[in-house]
Amino acid sequence: MLAPAPARPTSLAAWLALPRAVNAYLSDHFAFRRVLLSADNQLHWRLGGQIDGGEVVRGRGSRLFLKDNLLIATGDDVRPKAIEAYSALICKLNAALKARAVPMVFSMAPSAAVIYPEDLPSWVPHGAPSEADLLFARTQACGVKTVDLRPALIAAKPGGSIYYHHDTHWTQKGALIAYNALVQALGRPDWITPPETLSWRRVPENLADLQHMSGATGLPVETMQAPDLTLQRRSLHESIIDGLDDGMAHSNAIARTDHPGPTVLIIGDSYAQDFMPPYFAAHVGKIAWLHHQWCQFDWTVFDRVKPDYVIFMPADRSASCKPGARPLHMP
Repeated sequence: MLAPAPARPTSLAAWLALPRAVNAYLSDHFAFRRVLLSADNQLHWRLGGQIDGGEVVRGRGSRLFLKDNLLIATGDDVRPKAIEAYSALICKLNAALKARAVPMVFSMAPSAAVIYPEDLPSWVPHGAPSEADLLFARTQACGVKTVDLRPALIAAKPGGSIYYHHDTHWTQKGALIAYNALVQALGRPDWITPPETLSWRRVPENLADLQHMSGATGLPVETMQAPDLTLQRRSLHESIIDGLDDGMAHSNAIARTDHPGPTVLIIGDSYAQDFMPPYFAAHVGKIAWLHHQWCQFDWTVFDRVKPDYVIFMPADRSASCKPGARPLHMP
């Protein structure tokens, strides 16, 4: 956001603030600003430095990684209390759904750093047991159906890009691999979509949140395989889930299909929101999504949606509760 032109001062306080406002405006509106900033960014990247607050880490082969919780995903940073609180919530949720005879699967969307450790900068340690390993062990111990997506995603790497190079998310191919593993664990192998049944084409990388965050320019545009999901998306009629807490109005959705079938609810984040519904479209009557909100999601979603199946799948780097947090309206 560029600083606006300062208004004419009308008070002593405004006159005293004027020099700083003028300085901010001139700093954002000097001649050739875009060209000079681009050159500065390029110089920083080529010298191995960081820009724009260092939110993004540049790895080998121009692959970008999100710095936030990077060491948690790779296993260098482990928080025992966070693991204990999060696993307790997952176990309680599983018990509550079991009482309703609703099958639940717990999983985590791995970070690209876990799937492509060979592209990490040399200073990032990896390979140690991570919070994901410890969480999976705890949830399995209390009887939760737990799915570790890492082996399947890593095994699929030779067949094409599983994650974007300049974005935090997996590609449609990576999402399909995850989807097939999840529905298998739900006991619905009939929902599996073999990759060869889809029409694939090569397309340029169309997501680049990390590139936008870093300000990096001149990165190579990657091409990757993507399925044509036009028909599947057209069959989904999306709306907001009625009756949830007002603070979640923009973090939930339910999509109805053109045919009857069971209802699936996914509690997670952006790894599921846009990527999963098209794959479920041919097999369910409704597919609903709710953000996990770091353990503060609205518990009444189960009464609102009445799911037949539940998938709890946050990203591995955000699988933790805010201090003292618990789901809203939880009994």
